[in-house]
Order: sequence, then structure tokens, then C-alpha cells
Amino acid sequence: MTRQEEYLIKRVVQHLRYIRDNWNDRIELEEVVRSSNVLRILLVHDELGRAWRLCGYTFPIRLQVLTLTRLLSEYDNDKILTAWTGGAHYRKVRYALGLAFLGEKPKTSGSSTLEQYRQDLTLNEYCKSVCMVVRVKDVGLVEINRLELINYVANKLGGTHVDFTRKSNKPLEQKFIALDEAHNYEDVEKNIIPWQLLAIGQELVGSRYIQRLMKRNV
Repeated sequence: MTRQEEYLIKRVVQHLRYIRDNWNDRIELEEVVRSSNVLRILLVHDELGRAWRLCGYTFPIRLQVLTLTRLLSEYDNDKILTAWTGGAHYRKVRYALGLAFLGEKPKTSGSSTLEQYRQDLTLNEYCKSVCMVVRVKDVGLVEINRLELINYVANKLGGTHVDFTRKSNKPLEQKFIALDEAHNYEDVEKNIIPWQLLAIGQELVGSRYIQRLMKRNV
């Protein structure tokens, strides 16, 4: 292994330990936004995947996480305003599987437990799976996956850059326009986006595969 590869592994482990030690239920949501670039480095740039493979692991990282697949199938999508997986522990409360509707909440038959909305995913599946949907006028429900959400916070809301330009002819920028609909610029505490990002960080370091990597001596 080269010196550069060893350095990459060290940085990835340190980033993961930072999330483990700081992205807890006492963190300020503003800090989640400020430090969102850590998730961008790990997941969008795939440095976590590179470090994992450099360590000699031939099996994929897996996570047990909440998904929207079943939840969205239980409701008429024409009535949904926004939905998100959530799952973060924040101020001694867990915010999970949020839904907002146009009008009153429709009734569903039967009862479900939180575990029934959980799936086992590889890291690649996790990053590309939908974690939010947002209704946009004249468009309908727009699906946002975890990589797109991380890019939005890091590149648009100030994790790395503050950028209010939106190019509607580009698919990813259209997703950012949809996320603008869900973002409250005046009060971060009223936003679901930092909570959703916090959930990603907590789910990541909650994986037993990631915990194995964090134990590595670097």
C-alpha cells in the first residue's frame, strides 16, 4: 500500500469518527449544515468506498435503514406534499418517516411498526435510494436520493458553497429547485433537510461494517 493510500484510509476513518462523536442528539442543526462536506467527501466522492476496498474487504458495506418504498405505497401519491425517511435522534426524540399531505391525512388500514419500513442495503444502494419526495407545482412529486441531498446542502446551503443559482435545464439542478421548496431559509429549526442529513450521518456510523472500519488503527 502506498503512503497516499494509507493517508486516504486515515482521513476516512477520522471523518467517520468525527460524525460518530459529534453528530449526536445534542448537535446544533446549523453545525450539521456547516459540516455536511464530510458526507460529501465520504459518499459523493466515494472516498469511503475506496478506503474500504484498500483495506482489503471484498464484501460490500451494508446498512439497516429506513426507506420510503413501503410508506409511499400506502398512500395516494396525489395527496402527498412531502415525505422523508428521517430516523435521526435529535434532542432525545427520534424523527422518522415524516409525511405532509395536501389537506387532511388520509386513513390507512392496519397498523405498522417502524421495523417494517426498514431494509438491508449495500452502501451503493443506500446512497442512490430515495430519502425524500417533494411536490413541485406543475411537476408533481420529485424524488431526492441521499447523494443529491448531500450535494444540495454542501454545494448550495453552505457546507462548501452558498449558491442560489439554479439551472432548470439540468436534472440535478431541478432537484435542487424542488429542495428549495422544502427549505426554510429563515429558521433552520423548522427545516426537515438538516434532520434528514443528520439521519444519514447517524445511519452511516451505526452500521456494524462502518464500526469495524472505525476501529482500524490509523
